[in-house]
Amino acid sequence: MKPCPRCGTVPPLLTPEQAASLGAEIPISPKLRAEASVYAERLDRCGECSALREQILCAHCGCLVVFRARLKNAGCPSPEGDLWSKA
Repeated sequence: MKPCPRCGTVPPLLTPEQAASLGAEIPISPKLRAEASVYAERLDRCGECSALREQILCAHCGCLVVFRARLKNAGCPSPEGDLWSKA
């Protein structure tokens, strides 16, 4: 696995399926959690992004996309602008 694009360390070996399972299990208050349809759309857009590494990491910020995408007020960290809000 390639090093983390942000800190240079090698992240734990997670498959995309394991990352998705972890993302689904994180307890997030309904006030902070994005709706399921929004979450799915965000992951679709991440999947089309050239900055997605190892199918789980964002090269712009180094986050696991399954975690960031679950947060209602989170945005895409792309320098080109928030790809999640573009239609």
